[in-house]
This record gives sequence, structure tokens and C-alpha cells, in this order.
Amino acid sequence: MSSHLLRDAVRRLLTDGGFSIVGEAPTIADALPPLASNTAAPVDFFIAYKDIGDNSTEAFAHIRQLVGNKSRIVALAEETDIRQITRDYIMAVDGILTLSTSATEMIQSLRLIQVGERIVPSELVQSVFMPTPRLAPAAQRGPGQTLAVHPLTARETDILRQLVLGGSNKVIAHKLGITEATVKVHLKSLLRKLRASNRTQAAIWAQTHGFGDC
Repeated sequence: MSSHLLRDAVRRLLTDGGFSIVGEAPTIADALPPLASNTAAPVDFFIAYKDIGDNSTEAFAHIRQLVGNKSRIVALAEETDIRQITRDYIMAVDGILTLSTSATEMIQSLRLIQVGERIVPSELVQSVFMPTPRLAPAAQRGPGQTLAVHPLTARETDILRQLVLGGSNKVIAHKLGITEATVKVHLKSLLRKLRASNRTQAAIWAQTHGFGDC
């Protein structure tokens, strides 16, 4: 991060959040030599602030080779640059956070990314991962299903609403009176219909399309 002010703010935020800073550099290029020479300590996160474009995906791919798959790569982006982010850019990192994110949200997001969740702004999930919704025939739609890419079954709709509430498969199974294995089957079908990569993307899609209000 070339901005001293931004680097100081992120350093303080991470330290207050319980993270240890093992190294920093003004630019990604300056961070590469110590990573390549193995002089840098093992890292849980590589956090980069980089303008969209400028061969970003190639740079992140190089970083991935140096830090390994166990490390998480997180990109900080300006709010105004969000619409320029491509699917390749998203898939090159483990998470994207905007500078409008609050300190609490950033720490919470990093914790989720650390355990394997991919965190990206909700507008990106809708515009990049989700195709333009098509209305299902009225006879096939139930409450809350008017914007589904493909018609959802009643059970899939129930599960989608539970995802918005943050329920685990076990909790959802208990609430709906079905087995956990059945939840997994419906969830797989639900993700396929929404073309979502994981339950987080599905939950965000549901919130942006009114399922959380049902």
C-alpha cells in the first residue's frame, strides 16, 4: 500500500483485531522479493490494496505461488472501482473488501475468509456470479420466488430463507423437521439453480431479492 495513512490505519485495525503484522510494503512489487527468497515469515493473510486492472490477476497468481494455498489473499478496493472487477479478478483472491467497510466488518470478514469462506461485496455476487433473473411461469411460482433463475421448490425456498438467518445444515434440518442429509441434497440443487458457488453467495442473493423479508 503506497499510502502511508492507509497502511497505518490497516495496521492499527489488524493489530486491534488480534492479528500480528509480519511484514508490509508500499507496493506489491516491493513485497515479492522477501516472499520469493523465503525471508518473510509464514503468513495467514496477504492483504493488498491495488487499483483494478494493471495485470492484477497475474500479480495475484504470482503471490499465490509464493505464499501457498494455505495463505489467504485479500484485496482492498475503492468503492468506485467495484463495477470494474471481473470474475477472473474475484477468483484470483480469497476475498475483496472495500474501503467503505467498517473496522468490525473487516475483522469479521477476515475471520470468515480464514476458515474458507469467499467474501465479496454483495453487488458483485449479483452482477458477476448471478445471471439476469428470468421470471418463472406464474403457475410454478410461490411467495418470494418471482426472481428465481429457475423455479425453486417449496423446500428449497424454506432452506434459502434459513440460509439468510445463518443456520447450519444441522440447525436447518431441526427447524424443518428433515434429516441433515436431505438438507444437503436440497442445498446442492439450490446452489445449482442460483449458480452460486457457496451458501454465502446464495444467502446474499436471497437478501437482495427479498427472501429475508418473508
